[in-house]
Amino acid sequence: MKYYLLYYIAAAFISIFLWILLFAIGIGKKVNYIQQLSSSVTQIESGALDCEIPIKGNDELATLAHGLNEMRLSLIEKQLKEAQMKSAQDQLVLSMAHDLRTPLTGLMTFLEIARKQNSLNECTDYISKAYAKTTQIRDLSNQLFDFFLINSENPMKLEEPENVEYALGEYLSELCGLLEMDGYHVSIEKLHWEPVQIQICTDFAGRIIDNLVSNIKKYAHPDLPVFLISEYTKTSACITIQNTIAVPDQFVHGTGIGVKNIHAMMHQMHGLCQVNIESDTYSITLKFPVI
Repeated sequence: MKYYLLYYIAAAFISIFLWILLFAIGIGKKVNYIQQLSSSVTQIESGALDCEIPIKGNDELATLAHGLNEMRLSLIEKQLKEAQMKSAQDQLVLSMAHDLRTPLTGLMTFLEIARKQNSLNECTDYISKAYAKTTQIRDLSNQLFDFFLINSENPMKLEEPENVEYALGEYLSELCGLLEMDGYHVSIEKLHWEPVQIQICTDFAGRIIDNLVSNIKKYAHPDLPVFLISEYTKTSACITIQNTIAVPDQFVHGTGIGVKNIHAMMHQMHGLCQVNIESDTYSITLKFPVI
């Protein structure tokens, strides 16, 4: 009986020892893993975003490691987007500087000639040409402003859903008025309204109209009508502005920033912009999702 008791006591001590040993080994592995995670996080903090965090097991620490990896990938994506945006902005500034140089040179030339004229009548023609150059410069500066407005960190706010006629009618009326003031004829025979609702950003809608008017005045044939056309599907309300190109097959040099801005603003409003150019016809379609 005495030996049995000693046997049980020894077995109990051995079991406790083995349990403590196994527990210590398990804890040691977890501690080592935590140290690995800590080391990886420290490397990420120092900027080494290519340091992949190891994922071991299926417990809470593995979930934490997975979350840290997702955060690391998000930071990489953010840095890539920032680098791309900076590159695009640098390229834009260089292109805009080149585009601004031409009208500025013309403006200075016409003003210099006008300054040397002896009478106001002789100056009138050169003043008109100088004014045209200032209009070009204004349009380019507006487009540059639009670009930085779109890419700013300030959140874009959509208005509450409202009927498409109330959302867009005033802006299209403004477009018609601005074009007719310069002698263009705008046809609205194919423009009609249906009882569907859309959401817009009023700041973006106004800037889009300004860009459209500017493009039409630059490239549309002044003696042929500009058409406003509306189309509807189950998912979208579409407004198309179509005009005849003044010089068919003309290649327009420039940054194309105006149309790029329209694309970007429509995208931020969850819509779509489509451009179609044929030999003598230009059309741009704005697609707004139906709410």
